[in-house]
Amino acid sequence: MLSSRHGNFNGMGFAGLMLLSAVMTIPMYVIMREMSDTLKEIANKIAP
Repeated sequence: MLSSRHGNFNGMGFAGLMLLSAVMTIPMYVIMREMSDTLKEIANKIAP
């Protein structure tokens, strides 16, 4: 009983981890893109 419950938890934990990594990757990608645009604007202001 306990071992089967633990196995189910591991399966759910793995799926949750995959979902969490996907959810974290999208905002990180957007933030990196926004930062790169901001860096380009700063570079243009410094050296037009």
